[in-house]
Amino acid sequence: MLFEDFLRKFFGSIEGFEVLPRPVRTSETDIDIVIANKSDDPFLMKLGPIITIQAKNYDDENPINWHVIADSAIQASMYKSLTRLVIVATTSHLSKKGKTMTMNVQVTHNLAVIVLDRHDWEEFFNENMSPKDFLINKILKFPSKIF
Repeated sequence: MLFEDFLRKFFGSIEGFEVLPRPVRTSETDIDIVIANKSDDPFLMKLGPIITIQAKNYDDENPINWHVIADSAIQASMYKSLTRLVIVATTSHLSKKGKTMTMNVQVTHNLAVIVLDRHDWEEFFNENMSPKDFLINKILKFPSKIF
């Protein structure tokens, strides 16, 4: 199973999250997964009607850098005000400059970019938590409260 396929099943298992058909690849976007957020959960409703997910199956030698964060935010902007959350899911980790860019994007675009990295996925599998609880837990640990 590809990492992207795992992510489709993972996010699709959250009640109220509808994984939309694969986005069309154009020169403007490389978004891997688009979620229609139809949740009636009060917290999840705050995430906005569209959530975009970028899957990066990188090894640990290739961290998620600021370019990936910036590109993910720019691509999510195609959905305009419908998107408040961008998730970058990776099998690697976030670089220091990447972490700085997540904060810059929030300040300049009012858009949260959450990175779910290798350590987060290990925690998910070891803690035996539901995908919904895992996601909410990670969002609540975001350094600045956007939701």
